[in-house]
This record gives sequence, C-alpha cells and structure tokens, in this order.
Amino acid sequence: MPEVHPAVTGFEIMLRWLLPVFDTFALYGRPNRLIADSLDQRGLMFAMPKEKRYGYLEILDVSSLIHTNGSQNWSERQWRKELKKLTASRMTTEDSPR
Repeated sequence: MPEVHPAVTGFEIMLRWLLPVFDTFALYGRPNRLIADSLDQRGLMFAMPKEKRYGYLEILDVSSLIHTNGSQNWSERQWRKELKKLTASRMTTEDSPR
C-alpha cells in the first residue's frame, strides 16, 4: 500500500503510483503521452463506446472466430489479439457513414 500523506487525496496517491508503472512498462503510450484514442488498440480508452450503446461484438462475430480454422489451438494471447482486432474492425465500420 502506498504511504498516506495528510491533505493528499486517494486519487492523487493512486496517480503517483500508477503513472510510474505505466512509464516503466511502456503501457498506454507512456512515458511520452497517454493514448486517448478509442480506436487505438494500445490506448487506455480502446473500445470505449462513443454512443450510449453497450458493446460492439455480436454473437455471430464471436462464433465466426470460433469456427475459424486453427482457432482450437490458439493461446489466450492469440484469442485476445483476434478479439481486439475484430472489435477494432467492427468499431470502424460502425463509425463509417451509411
């Protein structure tokens, strides 16, 4: 637990601890600048909806991944990568004019 200082909020204490962790492991665009783009897979806000809609993937999207050749041998990392890629492509098609 971080040390508690008088007159310092819990949020500020969390930021004092969290940002150096982001910098150390080069997460979310740090140490240069946080990536706030919801379309960038490296960003902290990736896949956050711009509208008041919940979620981007439909059941058919996920089932198509399940039925992809070789998907039964994918690791968890590969599944996460493919789901992120599918979410990103779904988001860009949803944002495009109809």
